[in-house]
Parts: sequence; C-alpha cells; structure tokens
Amino acid sequence: FRPIGQAIGSKNSAGIDILNTSARQMIGVDADRDNWNISAWYQNYEHENTNLDSGRSIASALQAGLMDGSFNPFGIAYAYPDFVSPKNGVTTAGHDIQRYLDEIAFTEVTALTSSQKTIDLVISNSELFDLSAGYVGVAFGYQKRQETFTATPDKLTNAGLGHLASGGAAVVDGKTDVDSIFAELAVPVTEDLELQLALRYEDHGDKIGTTTDPKIAALWKLTDEVLVRASYGSSFQAPSAIQTGGIAGSAGVDFQVANGRVTCNDPNSTTADYNSRTAAKVAGPLSPQSADNINLGIVWQPGNKSNLSLDYWRYDYSGLIVNLQSAQSVLDNDCDDGILNDTNITRGSDGVPLFIATSLENADSAITDGIDAKFSYGLSNDLGEFDFALTLSYVLSFDAVLDGVKTEVAGKRNANTDSFGAMPKLTGNFSAKWSIDNHQAVMTLRYKDSYLQDDAARSNKLLGQNIDSFTTVDMQYRYDSSELLGTQSWITLGANNITDEAPPEYGARPFFDDEVHSIRGRVLYAEVGFTF
Repeated sequence: FRPIGQAIGSKNSAGIDILNTSARQMIGVDADRDNWNISAWYQNYEHENTNLDSGRSIASALQAGLMDGSFNPFGIAYAYPDFVSPKNGVTTAGHDIQRYLDEIAFTEVTALTSSQKTIDLVISNSELFDLSAGYVGVAFGYQKRQETFTATPDKLTNAGLGHLASGGAAVVDGKTDVDSIFAELAVPVTEDLELQLALRYEDHGDKIGTTTDPKIAALWKLTDEVLVRASYGSSFQAPSAIQTGGIAGSAGVDFQVANGRVTCNDPNSTTADYNSRTAAKVAGPLSPQSADNINLGIVWQPGNKSNLSLDYWRYDYSGLIVNLQSAQSVLDNDCDDGILNDTNITRGSDGVPLFIATSLENADSAITDGIDAKFSYGLSNDLGEFDFALTLSYVLSFDAVLDGVKTEVAGKRNANTDSFGAMPKLTGNFSAKWSIDNHQAVMTLRYKDSYLQDDAARSNKLLGQNIDSFTTVDMQYRYDSSELLGTQSWITLGANNITDEAPPEYGARPFFDDEVHSIRGRVLYAEVGFTF
C-alpha cells in the first residue's frame, strides 16, 4: 500500500513468505525367538513453520511520518524518492526512505513449532499355550509420548504494534507427557467363539491424572456363512499440546459497514468480509474427555468372492473438549445490544475485528450412533474377473450438549460452532473392477449426501435450505508390463472426478464448503513404475 509500494514490500504479490522445515528420525529392532516377538522403536519428529510478512510498518511510527510530512500518502505508488512519475515527468514520491528503513519498516514473523517423541515396546506371543479350541495369544507393552506445540510471534506483532495496529497474534505454548502400558489376550473359548480382552493404563501427569480403560470383544461363528461380532470398551483422550496451549489461527468473518465504519444497526450498511486472527483460549482447567463405545455387527459370506456386513456403532462422550464458539458467533453476539463492546474482540479504529478470542472448554456430553454397511460381489467368466463393492456410512444421530444447550449435529453445516464440522448423514462409495491378463480397470463412484445450510452470517441466500448432494466418478486403468520388460513394472492412467463436477453452491465466499467438497474439478494423472 502507499506510501511503501511493492518495491520496498515483500518479494511476492501475496506479501507473505512461508518456510516449512520437517525432520523425522526412527530407529528400532524386531526380534523373534520361538513364538515370542519383541518390537522396540524410538521415533522423533520436529516441524517448524515460519511466516514472514515483510513490507509491514509500525503503525505509530508510520502515523508520525504522515503527520510531519516525511511521507506523502497521495504521491505515486513507487516508493523510491528519486523516481520521476512518467505521468508528468516532474512529480516524485517525496518519501524519506532511509527513515522508513530505519524506524518504520517491520517484518512480521510468526513461528509455529511442533514435536513428538515416542518410545514403543511390544512383546507378543500368538501361541502362548494351547486350549481345546486353539491357542491363546498375548501381547503387552509400554509407550511413552512427549508432544509440544508452540506459536511465537515477534514482540511487535504480539504487542499489536505492527501493520495498522493489527491486534497481535496469540502466543501458544502447549506440552503433553504420557506414559502408558497395555495388555491384550485372544482366547478361543470354543471352535465357534473367540474372545478378545484388553486393558490400557495411561498416566498424564498431576494436572490431568491417570486412566484405566478396558475393552472386550467377541466373535461368534453361527454357521459356516454367518458370524456375529460385538465389542464394548471405554476410551480416554487428554487435552492435546495444541489445546493446552490455546488454538491459534485465523477465520473469515462477515460484518456490516456504513460510511467506512463497522456498524450493527445502520439500514444503509453493506456486508464486508475480513480474515481475522483468532485464538481459542482455555476457559478453565481442561479435563480429559472420555467415551463408552459399543459395536454390534453381523457378517454373511456365502462365497469366496461375496460378502455382506452390517455394523451398528454408538459412542457416548462425556467432558468432550470443544471450542464452544466460532469467531463469527462471537462477532454476532457483540452486535446483539447494538454496541461494539466485547472485550474478546480487538478492533481497529474503524471497528474492523482484528483479533477474536473464543472459549475452549469441556462440553457436558455428546452421543452419536450410526450404521456402517459393506457389500462385495465377484464373478469370473471368459471376459475376465469382475469385482463390485459398496460401502455406506449413515449417522443416525449426533446429539451434543454445548454450554447446557442440546444441539443436533448430524445433517448440518454446523457453522455456528468450531466444535464440529459439516456432517452429511450419508456417505458412500461404489466401485467396479475388471481384470484380465495384464489389464485392470477400476471405476469408483463417490457420494456425499445433502445437508442443512445453517450459516446465517455467511449467507442468507441458502439459509435453511440444503446444500446439494455431491457425486463424483474416478476412473483408472493399469497395465502390468512385467512380462514385456522382464522386470516388475506397470503403467497407470487415471482421472479423478472425470466428469468435472463442480461442488454444490454454498452461498458465500469461497462459494463452496471446503470441509466436505473439493473445488479441484477433473484431475488427470499418469504413472510409470519399475521395481528392481
């Protein structure tokens, strides 16, 4: 922007240079003796993301330069003071560039780092001892996990002294340290009944505590073609390193503007959008979330190439760790009384929301259940082998209690909370594969059901209507050229979304729901592979 100009600003048009650096090391050993196996591994992963936004300025220093005349905001855009305007051959920028470089120039820097260190030790024996129905198997082990996540803006950015007093960025410093042990048994009770028993203990330190979680599963063969399965277990999830430190990011928000200022009640206002910094701060001590999990299923296998399975699942969560508010809902609530006075929102002089703090805490509960189904069928004839598969997942219900209010999550966009994403009730894939000699062709149809648009802030156009369902078709052909070339090799040609379907309309920028649908359209690819 004037008076700095692109010549002084960042080297790319976006104004931001992003550097990602990752490193992973892993070392381990596997050893076998008789029926015993020992596996021990150490893994270390580190990642750093640095955002450099040059061409920024310290707002107070820039203001001083404008007031004392060393910068001319109405001059030409090119910043060098000796540059003569081609418009009249006389006008120059009239800027004190050296003062800008010494006192005002500012590169906004935010470093995000994450790390994970794990130690895993597993000892197992699939034939510990023999029962009348078969061998008992056992596995037990130990794991240690250490994770960190930090977000560190430079001092000027954090103090809100950067470009247009941008309100600062969130400082995040989260850590977790977990020790756990587990044991598992596979017991053949009879020739037709097998039990699996498991137990896991985790120690998350003094602030979070310990947990012991069991699991029991059974597989019962009713006939040669039909078996049923069932399982029950409890699960435990402590706050992550990101959650304990506070989740920082950005979010697109909409608000009303009239006469160059943000307003709540001016009938002549127009809608503006802005990308605000956000941070989900911990409202109080975070407790671990836990769940009781149930699965009931039946499998019918009438032949080697045909199979039908149906499973019912249910998860009962308590203390679910959620972000109860979205940035947009905090912004909308600030307008309820017609006055912009929410202390969780840092605004510019024109009322534009620069920084929005939301609340991260434990919800009361959430219960969800659904059905997974899978069908496969195959046949062979002179034309080759044909295999068909259908997988479906249907969410029957998802009821969450957030801040004392019961909310149905399934089948909605869920735009008014950052706790749950968009959730179509029905999703599924159908595939058909043909194989003969060295040739193989696959077609896959992918379906996502329609769901309710409840994003009032982003769009009134489709509010209360359903975002349409979305169906795409992928195709792939593969030729095995191993016999032709004398080494294992292949050629693959394919297309994803071959009909170039556009995602269904969302009603506001970015005009489609990127949580569910892809805007890439048709993607063509080719692959040549050799193994030697």
